[in-house]
This record gives sequence, structure tokens and C-alpha cells, in this order.
Amino acid sequence: MKTRRHITIFWLISSALLFLLVVVSAVQDPENVRSSISWLAPAICPGIGVIIGLWMSSEKITVAAANTDTAKPAKAMAGKLAFGLCIFYFATLLFSYLAHPLVAMKMSQWLELSQLWIALVQAPTLAMLSYVFKT
Repeated sequence: MKTRRHITIFWLISSALLFLLVVVSAVQDPENVRSSISWLAPAICPGIGVIIGLWMSSEKITVAAANTDTAKPAKAMAGKLAFGLCIFYFATLLFSYLAHPLVAMKMSQWLELSQLWIALVQAPTLAMLSYVFKT
């Protein structure tokens, strides 16, 4: 269980750092955002999906197979992960909106472009929220 937790944390932090790098580069060079997101999404999203999916399924197994004492660490991890993803998601929204003055684009164009990276954060956030509110 400890190894899974470390891999999850490493994967999510590394993905977040790469994601932030792409978003910051979008401010400097909006022309290349689509190609950057097209490169990043298939590189990190499948792994995030697998990790979140397996965390959710392993929690169900843990709950079904053991007392609540064994299930508590897994549930706590899911809650912390969901909360962390929510913070990151809203920070992404805030940054995307506030970064507009730094970019030589119309606001409507910038907001449309920002939907590319917002979707990358929104999907795993909603997956974790759906699990946390379901259990």
C-alpha cells in the first residue's frame, strides 16, 4: 500500500509540474499551446486514469474484505487526493483567468485556448469527486 501511495504522489506531482510548464509556456507562446497539450495529454492522462481507477477499485476490495480499520487509510488517501485535485483545479482556473493580461490575445480567444489545459485537470478531479461523494 505504501508503494502505491508513493507512486501515486510521484505521478501526480510530476504530471502537475509538466502541466504547469505547458501552461506557463502558453502565456509566452500561445501559438504552440495546441501542440504542447496534444503532446502532454496522452503522456500523462492514461496513467492518471489507471492510478485513480485502481485506487477506487482497491478501496472497494479493501472495504469488502476487511474491517473499517484496514479501510480507513485507503479512504483517507482518496479524500486527500480529491481535495488536492480540487485545489489544483481551481488554482488552474484562477491562473488561466488572471494570466490574460500577459498574453497578446483577445480575452475570448485566451479563454477558449485555456479550455485545453483545464480539461486535463478537470477529468481526474471529477473522477475523484465522484468516488468520494459516492462512498
